[in-house]
Amino acid sequence: LQDVFDRADELLKPTLRLSVEISHAYAEVLRQMSQLASLAEVRSDPLTRINNRRAFDESLDGLLREQVRYPATFSLAMIDIDHFKQINDVHGHAAGDSVLKVVGARIAGTVSATDLAARVGGDEFVVVTDQPTTIAQALEFANQVRLAVSEPIPLRLGSGPAKVKVNVSIGLAS
Repeated sequence: LQDVFDRADELLKPTLRLSVEISHAYAEVLRQMSQLASLAEVRSDPLTRINNRRAFDESLDGLLREQVRYPATFSLAMIDIDHFKQINDVHGHAAGDSVLKVVGARIAGTVSATDLAARVGGDEFVVVTDQPTTIAQALEFANQVRLAVSEPIPLRLGSGPAKVKVNVSIGLAS
């Protein structure tokens, strides 16, 4: 009977060793996933869930460095919500946060997968296109953003539902 136990033990040792290795590999995968999630958080705005200033700075830096090797035109749109302070003053900061979320989502909805939309501070957003873009194309894009953002934004206020109309000012460079 002892021989059977010894033989079973001998057969199971490689399986146990493999089980321990798999467990360690799984723990490493979880650690790396956690690090990736942390990096994503560092590059995204916690309120609007779009890219933040850091992501914008890194993207623009990369594009400018690439220009040295592969000259091409790209466009930059600086977007500012008009009279945003008044929205906060009249409707409260929670309403202002809702407006920022909606505006961020609408701006992000107008860009292509290779463009970068980011909230760079307060009520200021930026879009960087990494594809060759003329100033006329950038102007057309800015008009699309303006139209998307100008749709009334529904809010839930203490006094009940309301809608806020938002306008933006956009500066372009190409």
